[in-house]
Amino acid sequence: MSRIQHEMLHAHLRIQWISSRVLGTGYAVDMQYALKHQPNCHSSLQAFSTQALEASKQALKFLASHLTIFMITV
Repeated sequence: MSRIQHEMLHAHLRIQWISSRVLGTGYAVDMQYALKHQPNCHSSLQAFSTQALEASKQALKFLASHLTIFMITV
């Protein structure tokens, strides 16, 4: 895995982990396990990025709805 692919995977996993913590869903993965066991292929990186992007979208929707509720109550 090239250094750029490795950095991309780290970034996607961090987004996925943060999103899962916000949403309380099952998107979290063990980063070390994933880095050790993912095959060096573009499809796995693409799958991670797609899942991380979806988790990020859901997290943003969650935060936006709660921010709106907070602003209305204040």
